[in-house]
Amino acid sequence: MYGHKYNKFKTFDQEVIHIFTDYEWKGNVRELQNTIERLVLTVQAQHIDLGHLPENLTKAIFSS
Repeated sequence: MYGHKYNKFKTFDQEVIHIFTDYEWKGNVRELQNTIERLVLTVQAQHIDLGHLPENLTKAIFSS
């Protein structure tokens, strides 16, 4: 979706995908979409891993 929109094609680490599925998205799917879009646009690397995630997301996952 965002790859075609911005002509930036990224892959996501399996750990990141697990975090996306385990996280309680309070803003529903729109918050998830915004997070993915922001990662696609701001991460210079081709592969998005745990270190690229926003701090608030990783804190919420690892503190539970």
